[in-house]
Amino acid sequence: MLCENQAIYGQPNTWYSLHPSVATSPKTYVNLTLEEKFTPYFAPEPQRSWLAFLGPLADQDPALSDAPKKSWEDVVRWIVQSGIRGFGSGLGALQFANNMVFAKIASVPSPAAMAQWIFANKNYGAMDGLRVLGFQLPKRNVSPSAVRAAFMCFYLWLNHHLSEEDKEVVHFDSIFVEQLLCKIGRWKHRMEKLASMDLVKDATRILDAEEWELQANLNDHTKFPFPSCKGFALSVFCRIVEEG
Repeated sequence: MLCENQAIYGQPNTWYSLHPSVATSPKTYVNLTLEEKFTPYFAPEPQRSWLAFLGPLADQDPALSDAPKKSWEDVVRWIVQSGIRGFGSGLGALQFANNMVFAKIASVPSPAAMAQWIFANKNYGAMDGLRVLGFQLPKRNVSPSAVRAAFMCFYLWLNHHLSEEDKEVVHFDSIFVEQLLCKIGRWKHRMEKLASMDLVKDATRILDAEEWELQANLNDHTKFPFPSCKGFALSVFCRIVEEG
């Protein structure tokens, strides 16, 4: 029975195997047992640190507790600084913090906080997704304000046009938008490789084929939940940039 997925966050990572291999010498690798892999997660120090971090939330049902939730950014910092292998940076730390939001231990990150994470982790899929959407974000020397403006434009476009029903279905928030951006780049490359399709051109053709109508997708699955951005005014982009 398959119970692991080394590519769960995109690029394969052998540490997400049940029996990852570790180097015992420059040319020698051994596979860890289940006990060897999982024991460090339950060692006294991580538990002590986690309980101290939770504060009043410790030993409480976070869905019922009146104790203040931890900020998403603080959760990211805690797991990165914990020294627990597999969560020292990147997507492991991101998904850990996201799961704390789903568990109601942490609050949903603001769009600005998520944009900052994308800037700090610019080699991952969300940045690629923004570039596929047409934002000119150079791979070298990109500024945090440019990434923030691009993310905010996409976030606010969806927030403005998606119906409340659609938002409820997809659990719309900054976490959803970051996850969506990751899939854009992946599917673009996958469609090019497997079907010789240009995802951007085909999507533009479909979106621009007829006038978009709010909530039409609720009764017709062939309709798109938000419109093409061909009518996106430059003044709107400028206002987003100016307001940060």
